[in-house]
Amino acid sequence: RPTQEAAGRSPASGTVRVMDDPRRGVPPRRHGGEDEPPSARNAILERVHQYASGFNVAGLLRASPIWVVMERGGAHFSSNVGTPADFTLSGPTAHIDYFVSHAWTAPRASKYLALVFCFSMKPTICAAVVVATGACALTVAGLLPPFITVPMFPDREEGYPMSTWSTLFGLATLVTGPCAVSVARQALAFCGLRRPVQVFFDKLCIHQTDAELKRQGIECLGGFVHASRRMLILWSPTYFRRLWCIFELAAFHRSLQLQSLQHRLATSFSARGRRRGDLRGGAGHALSEASLRAAGGPASAHAA
Repeated sequence: RPTQEAAGRSPASGTVRVMDDPRRGVPPRRHGGEDEPPSARNAILERVHQYASGFNVAGLLRASPIWVVMERGGAHFSSNVGTPADFTLSGPTAHIDYFVSHAWTAPRASKYLALVFCFSMKPTICAAVVVATGACALTVAGLLPPFITVPMFPDREEGYPMSTWSTLFGLATLVTGPCAVSVARQALAFCGLRRPVQVFFDKLCIHQTDAELKRQGIECLGGFVHASRRMLILWSPTYFRRLWCIFELAAFHRSLQLQSLQHRLATSFSARGRRRGDLRGGAGHALSEASLRAAGGPASAHAA
């Protein structure tokens, strides 16, 4: 039978203490859960909704070119500790092509290989095929010496040359291809021949040392997601254990819902405007903006 101490009764004072039975492993009761007042929970949910649906990113929207994120084998993924110099690697932008969502617990090598697969694999494979084909043509033309000569018949000295120049050049191109693709993208962007792929990477686009700028960047994280055309998830086994990763995915899902609502409203009211005249079409446009504001969408919505 349990003693007075085990039962929660103090023999000196005779008072009873609230205790959990250690044999059942019941954890102590914590505050802030279901006992939390509804007003406090509603305030928290409203704040999270503002973060997820935030569009006020004026002056804070920044992005980095993809080659900056991938430089030195993805060195920026090695640690989540940022420096003031990291913030200078990003710049103001009007749009974001990819929002990179990842967990810092994942290894750096896997993230870099995922980026290579998404952004550099196709041109690298094409270059490797071209180089291997060229090496084969040079070997056939006799400009590259063969490694060995394999006899065609045992009783004759004649044979055919055999070499692995195509394999060697192809493998070398596959290894060095991602770096060459990054250099080519920088050259094309510098010459103005191609627009660089703008990527949002939290370590480079949110100030890591200035507390005020860091707070503003975190509060506008939902706005960064909404301003992104696509989301790139660098998945790892710990991805869905990180609250920020779940928040970013939910914010992107919310953005897709608002874009679908904006498209449906704009299409509907534009069709009505063509049938009933420009005046009612303009009224429908204003109504679509009001509907989007009520749904938490962007204030600058426009009809297609």
